[in-house]
Amino acid sequence: MDENPLSLYHLDSKQYKYLLAIKENYNQQLEMYQEKKRIVPNRIVSLRDYFPVYYAVNVSPKQDYATIDQFNFEAFNEGIYLKEQVKNYKKCNGYYPELVQTDEIYMNRENLKFLKERNIWQPVKPLGRNPKEDLSRYQKTN
Repeated sequence: MDENPLSLYHLDSKQYKYLLAIKENYNQQLEMYQEKKRIVPNRIVSLRDYFPVYYAVNVSPKQDYATIDQFNFEAFNEGIYLKEQVKNYKKCNGYYPELVQTDEIYMNRENLKFLKERNIWQPVKPLGRNPKEDLSRYQKTN
């Protein structure tokens, strides 16, 4: 065994995984810089968040139970499944739900329109910027 303190033999499996993740993160950042990209596939955003298991899940209530509609260990935008989930709810129950409660990520213009057309209430703050308050000239300068 090599006695060099920088040798990989001195790393336990967790440390070695971190080293590989750091190397991959470096390669991703370098690629983004050199190619002037803002996105790379399976981008490592945070080493702290890289190792704890990340998962995304979509759940729909049924009569006396709930079903898992989507479950994924890769990051994905759960909002792309909203229409499918609402249609599946109708298929199982014979009617659309009165209310859909979601994170804000679900509420893009297309999904909001879909829910509105079916008279489904979605308690969410409106899209876009917050309206500007009427401020006095003094308040605007401070």
